[in-house]
Amino acid sequence: MNTKKAWGCRKMMTYAKPVLEKYETFPGDLKLSRNELTLGYIKKEMPYANVIFDVETLEQLKENLSYWKKELPLSFIPEIKRLFNNIDEKILNPALWPN
Repeated sequence: MNTKKAWGCRKMMTYAKPVLEKYETFPGDLKLSRNELTLGYIKKEMPYANVIFDVETLEQLKENLSYWKKELPLSFIPEIKRLFNNIDEKILNPALWPN
């Protein structure tokens, strides 16, 4: 990953900071990683979705697959929906991110 390019994109996307801060702190007492939380949410809320994993190592792929297979409590779904409703399209759509 080109860290200079990624950092430049982050600096230009300061409008996403409040959403990312909520995402960083959300799992709280569930003790879930961001990947576990994200994949668990997709699996529960979009069971027919196709998910493409972008990984840099075989270990990362194995980790993501283990998260996908893990059954998570349903209790976190309503809270995610509450916290992350009405997110601006320019944050959600990578095609709108600065280069």
